[in-house]
Amino acid sequence: MHLKTPNLVPYFAYGSNLCLPHLQNWLRRFGVQPSEVSHPRRVILPHFCIRTNYLTGASLGAANIEASRGNAVEGLLLTVSPDAQTAIRAKEGWPRRYEEIEVEVTSPRGDKATTAITYRVAERHRLPIDIPVSTRYRDLVLQGARAARLSPAYQMLLGDLLKTSICGETIETIIDCA
Repeated sequence: MHLKTPNLVPYFAYGSNLCLPHLQNWLRRFGVQPSEVSHPRRVILPHFCIRTNYLTGASLGAANIEASRGNAVEGLLLTVSPDAQTAIRAKEGWPRRYEEIEVEVTSPRGDKATTAITYRVAERHRLPIDIPVSTRYRDLVLQGARAARLSPAYQMLLGDLLKTSICGETIETIIDCA
């Protein structure tokens, strides 16, 4: 299925954008009404995995998705207005840091497919390893995953992935060793 309505865009949210209050606060700061993001539905992005191989300006990790046969990323399918899409693009650092891609997501049962846009880290900004995230970022993602009622197994995977440190090492030490 291709994008149907020229004015509304299906958007696949993962990472911190799973936390709808966080996303709504960003939209407000950007001058966009939170109601311009609607119809949240749980979906699965097959043949992708979630990573934390993006280094933010704060020298901490952030979520990314990469193609990975046999894996899947759980998230939310949102319907966004053009103004909300512009705000989300700004939040994601599009087009320099994250690139906008079209993906095919399915319902949790795998029976309904929808084409949506999402964002992945541009290749030049991807690290070869996953790196720790901030405690605040971890909390936002896990809070969003709980609120979205993502599967318990996926919530556990996120908890394991979203480390805030690796054996007490600083991020600079980890990157130097990579």
